[in-house]
Amino acid sequence: DLWGRVRGGYHAALDDLAAQEQDRRDVLVSLLAEIARNYTDLRGTQLRLQIANKNQVDERDILHLTEVLAKAGLSTERDVAQAKAALAALDATIPTLEASALVSLHRLSVLTGEALTPFATNFNRLPHFPKPRKRWQPGFHRNYWSGGLTFVGPRPKYAQQTSASE
Repeated sequence: DLWGRVRGGYHAALDDLAAQEQDRRDVLVSLLAEIARNYTDLRGTQLRLQIANKNQVDERDILHLTEVLAKAGLSTERDVAQAKAALAALDATIPTLEASALVSLHRLSVLTGEALTPFATNFNRLPHFPKPRKRWQPGFHRNYWSGGLTFVGPRPKYAQQTSASE
């Protein structure tokens, strides 16, 4: 190898490997960010659904009290109609919240590759996610082809270009 073609190809292959590892890390960060976003969306929607269900019970009690007061002559039919309208409006929000929770749950199932059960309340144990590999360290590494040690790191020209551009 008179002009260093093989050595240059070897170093280019190492640089390509480092670039592929960085691409893998980028994808992993994006995946984990999407999982976190959908998880917080799901938890927020579940909390809103829980609050809406409690409010629904309260609105039914209010409607019942308003009807009793109207029968006793202490309240008007307008008050009863307002209580019915408030209950109907609340009843209309619950299916939307349930659908939103299912959408977030489906997204989490797709992102994690595991089927998650609808309306599960315990998501503390999510599936195992791959951990990033140890950062690629420049230095002397065992060369399995020749049996000796090889310096692996950025090429001098590339290092000069990056330091000059900064």
